[in-house]
Amino acid sequence: MHRAAVATAVVVAFAAAPQSVHAQIPTAPGVDLSGSYRITTGAGPNGEGQYGGRVEISRKGGCYHVHWEIHDGTTYEGVGLVLGSGLFAVAWTDAPREGYGVVAFLDSDAKGGYIGEWCQPDGGRGDEWLGPPRTLLGAHPIRGEKGSYSGTLTVTRAGESADTSRVPLRLAWRTTQGDYPGYGVDFNGQLLVAVRGMSEGGGLGLYAVGEDQLDGQWASIGFTAVGVENLQREPGKARSTK
Repeated sequence: MHRAAVATAVVVAFAAAPQSVHAQIPTAPGVDLSGSYRITTGAGPNGEGQYGGRVEISRKGGCYHVHWEIHDGTTYEGVGLVLGSGLFAVAWTDAPREGYGVVAFLDSDAKGGYIGEWCQPDGGRGDEWLGPPRTLLGAHPIRGEKGSYSGTLTVTRAGESADTSRVPLRLAWRTTQGDYPGYGVDFNGQLLVAVRGMSEGGGLGLYAVGEDQLDGQWASIGFTAVGVENLQREPGKARSTK
């Protein structure tokens, strides 16, 4: 992704995500995306800033490590999380760093909250419950897996987007483990995908998982339009299941 040259959005959601995403936040344990991929389509908004390159995806703990190498020599690192709805959410950075991660929340809690899951570059993965109000804007109580932490998450608009199904949001976590900035998108009121622990120098992507391909969109923190990136698995690197 030539993100530095064609920086785009605060957040990203894949427009073709299936309606069945509702109530399917659990990861898909039978899918292994590990392998080498070729970037078949890479571009910023409106097809500008086209690029090519390779992407390596490998397992790390309960998450994925993602490495991009663009044809111009630019590299990026990221962490990915496979969702049970057939989506692959990624947070990426343009420089080595720690303390960031990808988070996905689903509007599926009977108590009026959201069920979330997160991944970090060290392979750590966990759950996070986001309490009422049902609307995302506002301050929400949060609770980590098995009460490992608690606090609040405040969500505000980060700007306006021409696509009303993707609302850019600014997030601020204040927890018993520390305070973290973040950016995310409310995807049709069903799925919130966010990068946590970064306020610049990175972004995220969301891909639909195919048989041997990943079709997605990507975004840089701080903007309100998206780029496109499609990946094709190299021969001999077929997807496997457990």
